[in-house]
Amino acid sequence: MAVTHREAATLRRAGPAAQPAGVDLSFSGLKTGLLLYLIAAMPPISFGFAGIELGPTRTVLLFLVPLLMAQLFAGRFGRLRTPDFLLLGFWMWQGISIFHWHGSQAIQYVGSVGVEMIGGYLVGRAYVRSVADYERMMRFYGLMVLVTVPFALYESITGDRLVSRLFDMLPGVSSGGGGTSEKRLGLFRAQVNFSHPIHYGIFCAMGFTSSFLLLGPYMSRGWQYLRAGLIGFGSFLSLSSGGFLVFLIQAGLLGWRWMMRGTGRPWLIFGILFAAFYGTIEVLSDRSAFKVILTMATFSSYNAYWRILIFEYGMQNVWQHPVLGIGLNDWERPTWMYSGSLDNYFLFVAMVYGIPAFLLLATAFLKVLYQAMAMKISGSNSRLLRARATWVLSMVALILSLCTVHVWGKVYSLVFFIFGSGIWLLDEKDRNRADGPGDGGETLPAAQAPTARRGQAYSRKQATAKAAVQSSTEPDRPLPSRRTGQAYSRKQATAKAEVQSTTEPDRPLPSRRTGQGRC
Repeated sequence: MAVTHREAATLRRAGPAAQPAGVDLSFSGLKTGLLLYLIAAMPPISFGFAGIELGPTRTVLLFLVPLLMAQLFAGRFGRLRTPDFLLLGFWMWQGISIFHWHGSQAIQYVGSVGVEMIGGYLVGRAYVRSVADYERMMRFYGLMVLVTVPFALYESITGDRLVSRLFDMLPGVSSGGGGTSEKRLGLFRAQVNFSHPIHYGIFCAMGFTSSFLLLGPYMSRGWQYLRAGLIGFGSFLSLSSGGFLVFLIQAGLLGWRWMMRGTGRPWLIFGILFAAFYGTIEVLSDRSAFKVILTMATFSSYNAYWRILIFEYGMQNVWQHPVLGIGLNDWERPTWMYSGSLDNYFLFVAMVYGIPAFLLLATAFLKVLYQAMAMKISGSNSRLLRARATWVLSMVALILSLCTVHVWGKVYSLVFFIFGSGIWLLDEKDRNRADGPGDGGETLPAAQAPTARRGQAYSRKQATAKAAVQSSTEPDRPLPSRRTGQAYSRKQATAKAEVQSTTEPDRPLPSRRTGQGRC
């Protein structure tokens, strides 16, 4: 995604020897809040408290959200970004819509659902602040997936939901995993520690690209393929087209990227070919290209037909209530459509909360994706290139999958966590623009920044004062202009330096005499 031919060539050649010395991916570098959040996503339990259904994820977020929100607005996680305001606006519009239809019920609903959404985003936004943080987090996430795969295999073969059954033995909690697993392709659908097989498939698939691309240089080739293969296998065991689609899209995009490694602008070529493919289907098929592609992306034609009906009748409800949606009321559909489930998260948002809520959410996703893809990254910065490609491919696959599935509970929170864990790329983009691309590692404080030669460090204001003294003692001879080549006087240069000293941050600059960074 927006990787040039030269960058792609560097990325292919990158290996363990090409990484910066001292790369530390140990779990000890993970923030405590991040660890608590990820570990809380594993147990498949819920319990009631004061009339509110809680689980480990919601409980952890109830404590973290107020703290992280205050720190966000205090600038502890970099400057406020457009997606911060868009997601807060999305949360507020949810409250407005539910309050319009259901009154005071909005407090409990928006509080619980909003905490999962905005909380997951804030955890990713706050605790993943560099490429090293992102690598550590995805390494731990992949380990979480690998732990569940043996249980998924057992469940697929026997139909016994072992994990849910074990947690049901605990007093006062429920796993929500009762019932009999549905069979597909001769296997039972595995859901392990999630409330639905679709959610387990998405949970597994979100760790695929990181295992194959992001962390590949830090492991042997055999373990790289085994790890990625086990994660893909876990997603397959959900036997859910929506969950497995996240894996297939990532695998397809990675395959295309590998095939086109010797060409320039591979994604432009991909877009042109896809547009040609879509147009050909529209011309030659007796069905729309949308319906044909949806049929290809599901395990059965029946599911595809049902999702098409959901989309058609769902959009009728959207246009009937475009501003505030229908709230938690049942949506209008033919009586023979017995199920009220909505297998399309974005359709659900537009129908329940209104078109403005959909636009706020879609704009947040697409804006960050575009800015990340448009980043200019040095070809030598292989770590940052891999991290950017991993996050973009994962988000593209996730967004496309959400067009075919609905998410709730802890996987709903994890979706926004993955989104929030990529916001640091925008800060990296600003750093690259200001200081030039680095190695993508931890940012050193100004006092610890490496310098070319030893010498005295002094500030920009001290440099300005020194220039003022020189201008009063030395003749006013013309100096060359750096940008245009036009001569201008030393007094003009001093005045310009004084203006800069009052408007620019006091960042380290090279000393003219000693070569050391000025702090």
